[in-house]
Amino acid sequence: MTAHSKAGVPTAADGPGTPPDATLVRLPDGKEIACPNVEEALSLWHELADGSPLTGLAREVEPGDTVVDVGAHIGLSSLRIADLMAPGARIIACEPAALPHACLHRNLHRHAPGALALDVGLGREPGTRSLHYHPFVSSNSTFYADDRDEEHNRRAYFQNSGADEASCAAISTLQQVRRPVTVEVTTLTELARRHSIDRIGLLKIDVERAELDVLDGVAPALWPRVRRVVVDVHDIEGRASAVGARLKDLGFRVRRGQTPLYAGGSVYTLAATRE
Repeated sequence: MTAHSKAGVPTAADGPGTPPDATLVRLPDGKEIACPNVEEALSLWHELADGSPLTGLAREVEPGDTVVDVGAHIGLSSLRIADLMAPGARIIACEPAALPHACLHRNLHRHAPGALALDVGLGREPGTRSLHYHPFVSSNSTFYADDRDEEHNRRAYFQNSGADEASCAAISTLQQVRRPVTVEVTTLTELARRHSIDRIGLLKIDVERAELDVLDGVAPALWPRVRRVVVDVHDIEGRASAVGARLKDLGFRVRRGQTPLYAGGSVYTLAATRE
């Protein structure tokens, strides 16, 4: 297993092997990836393949742009973006949880050479934080545990996917297992400084109720260099409208949608482009 980076420093591009606790799975597009859970990986891949707003924005990324993938997990969004963006753009993917990060590093090295995998989360300020890590559904790991919201979205997902009651009960039990782990956090402003980012062609945020923290970590002077944003928002107490209003005030045109699998749940996707 390749050693992790510290403080958001890129891991060495030395051909990492498959992490010992990971499983290999071949995606429908032919890529073999490492993941903590096969069913979760395939479900996430299908969400991206089924008309996600991310795909349209990825095609607009230009040579010289940097894509920042916040909450990159095992790298499925980064791999999708890499397939669609213009040659000459680069990807910086951030994932603070150890096993997903190890899978991310391996997957980007194999399928998106030149992309950086950083074992760091993004937030309001640099430091360390306690992450609620879900070992069986690692994409649900979060700084903000919310049992009510998680149950709400599970019910919507199960109903829309047509899963049977026994499967729903088993999956619910696994999804509720979590443990605290301490991870490193920085801000997008510091990340841009450290990695000499001139222009962010696409900022992708999927951080399970910590989306406002990421936005709060962007200095006013950096926002004009951000061209496109796609952010998954948990619409708790009007958060989707608040995030949309903030992006509009910053000069973005904002579209709001919801993945069919989460219809009736709290998760919405906001896609924002510069006017």
